[in-house]
Amino acid sequence: SKGVQQETKAGKGDLDDAILALVKFGVVSARGHPDLVPHAVSQGNLVLLEALLSRVKDIPEEDLVSVLKLVLTHCKKQSMDKFITIWAAAAPEVPVLDHDAVRRHLLDLIMLVPKDHFLLVQHLRNLSLKEAERLLKYCQSLLKMHGVAADTKLPKPKGFRSPSLSCVVDWSNALLDAHFSALVLSPECHPLLKELKVLAKAETSLARETVNMDGLLQQIIQKKALPIRPKKTYVIDTIVL
Repeated sequence: SKGVQQETKAGKGDLDDAILALVKFGVVSARGHPDLVPHAVSQGNLVLLEALLSRVKDIPEEDLVSVLKLVLTHCKKQSMDKFITIWAAAAPEVPVLDHDAVRRHLLDLIMLVPKDHFLLVQHLRNLSLKEAERLLKYCQSLLKMHGVAADTKLPKPKGFRSPSLSCVVDWSNALLDAHFSALVLSPECHPLLKELKVLAKAETSLARETVNMDGLLQQIIQKKALPIRPKKTYVIDTIVL
């Protein structure tokens, strides 16, 4: 972290390239180098942030929220364009990304980082209402993608990871815990809250209907034959001597 704080003769560009290489080698810890994520956020370096979010699993919740604020509202066009250019050069077979695809990709990576719910709720309170609403809308789109109808598809290049349903639910709950009062008092957010309620009811109903399939699904996952149902009637042969 001392290297992040000091200027080098090679300049900031080479310093960021060196940090990026170390991150890709898997020798960086966010808690061991606490200035790394704040440095990447202050520079708006989306390439470095993407590597950190993909490979570093101990990013503090406070830093996750600072990255969220950058991606949701403070990301500059120049930073987005640089990320797209570097990604296109590294993977020419992949369709060219647009700014929305980059933002979705980074939000997915943020949501996939391991976190503590209580600490996350504390730091999510630092989001403005507008930022919280935007993130909740994205969670809503992911819930629709995972939901009963599953009629929502978010374009993603091959290799991009998406949060699981349980992960999306965890983030939605954390956001609601942090901003519920403000969301309720804002009339503009009421349609979003009503839609989330509908989605939650649909998922709950589906879970109730499929709970009896748990054993069958376990058999399929384990690739075992289904158990033979015992016969209700049986015959006893007796031998008289």
